Amino acid sequence: MEVVALVALAQLSSLLVGIVYHRINAGTTAFIVAELKNRVYEALQRLSLGFFTHRQTGSLMTRVNYDAGNLQYFFHDGLPLLIVNAVQITGILAVMFSLDWRLTLLLLVPVPVLLALTRRAYPHLWRLFTLRHRRSASLTALVNDVLTGARVVKAFGREEQEIGRFHRKSDDLFQVTLAAGR
Repeated sequence: MEVVALVALAQLSSLLVGIVYHRINAGTTAFIVAELKNRVYEALQRLSLGFFTHRQTGSLMTRVNYDAGNLQYFFHDGLPLLIVNAVQITGILAVMFSLDWRLTLLLLVPVPVLLALTRRAYPHLWRLFTLRHRRSASLTALVNDVLTGARVVKAFGREEQEIGRFHRKSDDLFQVTLAAGR
């Protein structure tokens, strides 16, 4: 019965710490991301014209917004989840070792195999997420180009061609996102 009370106390403590952390983190994360976007934008304004001739506008827009959003996700959701899970795993392992250390060791046998498989999959995942980022930037660039050149598109009756281009790029992004998710 003591073990159950200890686990319940640990869960309650985890919940309370999580609530306090998220309340503090929400404001801090929003501030950091806004400041990061400001600094990236300021840095873009200081770059030479030559820099912009070799880059698509949509790619730069994706850099500012997408990367900042990923950073916000990491600080707001990823890091707290990592910390909470690490504390929970440590607590669960402590309880398991106190109950039956031999059974606990037996349950930990597949952990090195799982870690090796994860390490082996990481380069493939890195390539997929890089490709997803590039395809997202390409889609953003297309939307930017079409919206800024909307008069030209309308004047030459190119709406259907542009819709087709968008659908192809959107499907490309969907396919790589699906592959990364799998």
